[in-house]
Amino acid sequence: MLRTTRSRFTSGLAMALALAGGTVATSAVFATAAAAEDYTDAFVELYQPAANVVNAEGGDVNSVLGQFPAIVAAAVTADDKFAAGNLLLIAGNKVNSTVLQRQGLELQLASGKVPVENVGMFNWYVGNLAFQ
Repeated sequence: MLRTTRSRFTSGLAMALALAGGTVATSAVFATAAAAEDYTDAFVELYQPAANVVNAEGGDVNSVLGQFPAIVAAAVTADDKFAAGNLLLIAGNKVNSTVLQRQGLELQLASGKVPVENVGMFNWYVGNLAFQ
């Protein structure tokens, strides 16, 4: 039963991730938005190398986990925070870390960039991750 619940939860979290922008377009969207100066230079410098690893098929996510505190600390604008949250959520999904998943969702919510219609769902996932 726990395995089935976990599987449904993970599938739902994947749906939340897709609604939030997903892994496929992260680098392309980030590059376009960075050109529009929605991101701070310090954030981009820390984020991009880690994002390349996290988003790569078969990328060694564990090799960049130590960089996440600096990436989160450098996230000062709303766009920085949303991108950092998305990165942590994706990484959390890949390494099966509810701590990273929750932190990622919370950062996205704190950014104010989550579409209004998805805020309740994000909060629901944060609450469920808190209970695990």
